[in-house]
Amino acid sequence: MSSSTPLHRRNFVKGAAGLAGALLLPRIPTFAAKSDQWGDVLPTRTLGKTGLDVTVYCIGGHHIGDKSEQVAKASIDVCIQKGVRFIDTAESYQRGRSEELIGRFLEPKYREQVQLLTKTKSIDGESVRRDIKKSLERLRTDYIDIYLMHSVNTIEDADNRLERGVYEAMLEAKKEGTIRHLGFSGHVTPEANNHLINKELEGMSVMLCPVNVADPSYKSFILESIPLAQKHNIGVLAMKSLAGGGFLGGKSVWGRLAGQERPELVPKFLSVEEAHRFALSQPVASLVAGHDSIEQLEQNIAVAAASSMMSDSEREQLIQKVASVASQGMNEHYKG
Repeated sequence: MSSSTPLHRRNFVKGAAGLAGALLLPRIPTFAAKSDQWGDVLPTRTLGKTGLDVTVYCIGGHHIGDKSEQVAKASIDVCIQKGVRFIDTAESYQRGRSEELIGRFLEPKYREQVQLLTKTKSIDGESVRRDIKKSLERLRTDYIDIYLMHSVNTIEDADNRLERGVYEAMLEAKKEGTIRHLGFSGHVTPEANNHLINKELEGMSVMLCPVNVADPSYKSFILESIPLAQKHNIGVLAMKSLAGGGFLGGKSVWGRLAGQERPELVPKFLSVEEAHRFALSQPVASLVAGHDSIEQLEQNIAVAAASSMMSDSEREQLIQKVASVASQGMNEHYKG
């Protein structure tokens, strides 16, 4: 028996035992759709202590940066036309190309109607200051709505960044007004996320983490991190509703499962629509999701626009349906 097997089993048992409680967590209220100069806006939810009302769908910027300029522009135009007012990106996506394309196609036409989120992977304060400056230039804006410490992998990783001035530099930018809200993203281990939450850092108000139907069965952010974030009124953003493509089967191309075959969850156990609805039925403010085509983007937005919440029993049934497969962590290659 491998050393990791008992941990997998403990997490699975813990997930099953804690599921009822997780399902009863207070959900974030959804506010009715409104309109602006570009048309009807998707329903919104309040992002924790930030007070921001964000649209329930946020387009993932990695999937803008890997497109042609024509498709990237069409993606942003479709989002605006269909009511999305929230865009995610990061300085590391395509070495800044994602930010450049978003900046080019937002400014000056759409910028004031859209909330921008970007991130830094840098591990020292001076590098973060440079990243913020470059992000502002590429996004063609004088402020960023949400800025995250990107992809915090372990407790040691979190402490190293804090000790080397990463959060200090972020907080400086907030006090200067170039950044409005701060937070972090983490998708490797809930322990690292919880470590940062428990630090109670000044200005820390947003967490981006995996939220999907497989998560409660293996190293669960839904069961272990989201309740703690809610306790501290930290706004939660969902990502990886399809486990970064891990629900679609095939071989994993990166992470700890690189080269291994993944069990197919979609469409064997659930549909793409159900996967997105499950994520949006958790206590999250918005779902950050990418797209491979304009058609897929339109489908993602349509699911969010319908804002059809799953009942507790519906969510539990889906979790239990995939639990025997999900408990091995084979779909979520990004978890440590």
